[in-house]
Amino acid sequence: MPYCPLYGDIIEGKKGKLETTGIHRTGCIFCAFGCHLEKEPNRFQQLKLTHPKIWEYCLKPWSEGGLGMKEVLDYIHVKYDI
Repeated sequence: MPYCPLYGDIIEGKKGKLETTGIHRTGCIFCAFGCHLEKEPNRFQQLKLTHPKIWEYCLKPWSEGGLGMKEVLDYIHVKYDI
């Protein structure tokens, strides 16, 4: 069955459980829940690498037609640039 290449390869991990070698998260691409706990590169830094146009929209100020996440991420001290 084909799957998204961002997840990497499917391998057998510890205790025989299948896992991926690439991105491990799923869900809303803009969700910031728990991002302050992630190691770098965090989900927003990865977003810049994998989807630069979506990353720009995410960080663009609300007044300019973006989501305005730059202000939020700055406030909670989460890096979003590489």
